[in-house]
Amino acid sequence: MKGASLVPLVDLDNGTAVTETDMTVRRPQKSKHGNAAEPPGQAYKNDIGRTAPNKNTVTSERKKVKHMNKLQLIDADTLYYKPLAHPKMLIDGVLSDGLAILAGDSKIGKSWMVLWLCLQISRGEAVWGLPTRKTDVVYLALEDREWRVQQRMQELTDSPPENLRFGFSCGRLGTELEGQIEEALREFPSTGLIFIDTLQMVRDNVSAKVNAYAQDYKDLSGLKKLADDHGICIFVVHHTRKERDSSNIFNDMTGSTGILSVADTGMILRKDDRFGDCATLCITGRDVEEKKLKMQMRGVRWEITEALSADDLRKERIPDFVFQVADFLLAHRRFRGTVSQLLAAVGNTELKPNLASKHLTRHYSDVLLPLGITCEYRKTAAARLVLLELHDGADGHADCIDNAFCDHGAQGLGEGYAIVLGKDAATGDFADTGVSTFGLDSA
Repeated sequence: MKGASLVPLVDLDNGTAVTETDMTVRRPQKSKHGNAAEPPGQAYKNDIGRTAPNKNTVTSERKKVKHMNKLQLIDADTLYYKPLAHPKMLIDGVLSDGLAILAGDSKIGKSWMVLWLCLQISRGEAVWGLPTRKTDVVYLALEDREWRVQQRMQELTDSPPENLRFGFSCGRLGTELEGQIEEALREFPSTGLIFIDTLQMVRDNVSAKVNAYAQDYKDLSGLKKLADDHGICIFVVHHTRKERDSSNIFNDMTGSTGILSVADTGMILRKDDRFGDCATLCITGRDVEEKKLKMQMRGVRWEITEALSADDLRKERIPDFVFQVADFLLAHRRFRGTVSQLLAAVGNTELKPNLASKHLTRHYSDVLLPLGITCEYRKTAAARLVLLELHDGADGHADCIDNAFCDHGAQGLGEGYAIVLGKDAATGDFADTGVSTFGLDSA
């Protein structure tokens, strides 16, 4: 304003006067709390010690979200008709491309088995009578020295194959190993099988605070990706724990279930006797059927004495009670009564009625149906009854069930049986209409 005197301002920091010129050219200084040029409320430190976000930060984070990779989806019709390469078998019905794990106790002959497999597959010769796909093989014998592998190879063959290569040291998982495998595949592109003996030799010791499942899954996922990307098999030798799981032999693997979760094929070699020469090789996988091979160490080779297929294994898991019922029906043709009475009829005094019902339900199609035995549960006001009947030449799906009593049922239940069933004395039909489908599991 004209005529008004200019009142100098004083800089409180150093006590000097500030002129109008100084005020016009002086730029705002950035403070430790943010940008002094920002609007009020932006350049302050909040209660928990964080600087409030400015507009640039928010915009930057939005841009990151916008550039996030989209989910790559494929519609069912395209996938259904899309030509795809499937995993190839190295040992027919036993070992396919992907990640495989063989676990067993220490010093029971795993390395002998692996070396023999290397020799057979590299020459395209049969393994336990099964055809193999010939390919170059790499064997990382990390627990052995050259002289020991040489000695074993001399006992197994007189003509070592040129396409079998050995390594006795390598890097660790997650640091060098994956790159070393990539380099080996570039140098020897015909390689289709790589053995790593053993898993622990390529892993770092992990803190107890780390989630074991997550760590196992992470470690093995890198090897599986390599195998899948290159269409090869990476076969890892591992150990089993001292404690045994009688219900699931694959839980014997040292480590968490994350190991078997990643693997495409899992194998457990368990000796019947530590100092004996007999063992069992159990096999499971995504691309192979479950198998149990009875084996014997003859000289320096593992040979099969008995092979159990997936069907055989299913039968092994079926409780004796179901076969007792089948035998009873083949002899008596019919049964009407409660599950408790059925247990008594077949002479089974150990099984509880509710478990017996579950076993009948679960294994009906495996045992009873192929024999032409129909099974039905019928619920009455007094009890739940099981009705079993053998049909000559039937496929197990009869439309009706004969109401005649089997000899055993009549003797066991006596005169009151018709009352329990609600049987109409005039028509001979069941008055109760509460017929339940197969699957009720109570007695």
